[in-house]
Amino acid sequence: MSESRAVASPVPVDRGPVTPTPIYWLIRWILNVLILILVRNHVYVEGRENVPRKGGLLVICNHIASADPPLLGARFPRPLHFMAKIEWFKNPVLGFIARQFLCFPVVRHTADRGALRHTLALLERGAAVCIYPEGTRAKDARIHAVEAGVGFVARRSAVPILPVAVWGTEKVLPAKGVHWPKAADCHLIYGKPFQLPRPDMDNQEATNYMMSKVAELLPSAYRGVFELEGAKSA
Repeated sequence: MSESRAVASPVPVDRGPVTPTPIYWLIRWILNVLILILVRNHVYVEGRENVPRKGGLLVICNHIASADPPLLGARFPRPLHFMAKIEWFKNPVLGFIARQFLCFPVVRHTADRGALRHTLALLERGAAVCIYPEGTRAKDARIHAVEAGVGFVARRSAVPILPVAVWGTEKVLPAKGVHWPKAADCHLIYGKPFQLPRPDMDNQEATNYMMSKVAELLPSAYRGVFELEGAKSA
């Protein structure tokens, strides 16, 4: 999410449930069954002990495949809200399923004030919220430039920030037009929660610092712009 242009979200005010419903737990169970059957449970998770079980938590992650949100949502140790692209919600059926799985819409590459307010309200309620700082899926599986919106959320909320790294998911659906998942080794690593080191960071600087923590958890080939010298201190 960018901070360059503030907009009011054109979606309905109702952004879905703020706490898990029975439908959420059903969707989560179905996803875990699909992971077991389709990916043959080739999912390797590290660092579960790093995930705080209570309290507001801002989760940031690299985004390399369409499988990332379902996988992370199904395997995260607690219910996880997702800031998700508004396009998911234009279809009434998909929109209903997404909302029930605790996703809420955002107009990408803008400072969507409604989505930002909703995110901050969820964090204040003690929820865990996932934002992908790149604002979109990276087609080459490497980290690209990140947007400033998540830095704003981190600075305004002051909740713990949890870095999450994912890789291997790009091999589950390896090509455009491929609709049947392939069995592939998928990795999820939860890093240690942290806070921003300085209160005077601007939003972009904060986002860069946060994403550098994700890059530290990734194999070198996936780090992208954060593999460059000096990226961690950008």
